[in-house]
Amino acid sequence: MDLALGMRYLQHWGAMMAVIFLATLMPGRGLIAWDAFGPLVLLILAMSYFHAGLYLDAPLRWVGLLLVGGYLMVLSVDAYAWTIVGVLVAGALMAVGFRESRRRDLATA
Repeated sequence: MDLALGMRYLQHWGAMMAVIFLATLMPGRGLIAWDAFGPLVLLILAMSYFHAGLYLDAPLRWVGLLLVGGYLMVLSVDAYAWTIVGVLVAGALMAVGFRESRRRDLATA
């Protein structure tokens, strides 16, 4: 347990949540359509996960790149795009979590 690392995580993910919250003001004021808000949030998530992969946990970079692919898919595919993206991202996050868990178990053994 590392307080400094925990604070870095808090600041990173807290900033992402603040940006998403502030982004709700754009469709609320009519600056963008509500239909554009979902892909915008997906793009913010992609950037956040990629940046987390650069300085927090390297495997999150790949989740960020997968989210970029998901963003492009949502913009170009009509049927089930959000469902496919959700399943792929959930699977990727589970894989990263299981891999990290196994890595830590092997390090303590």
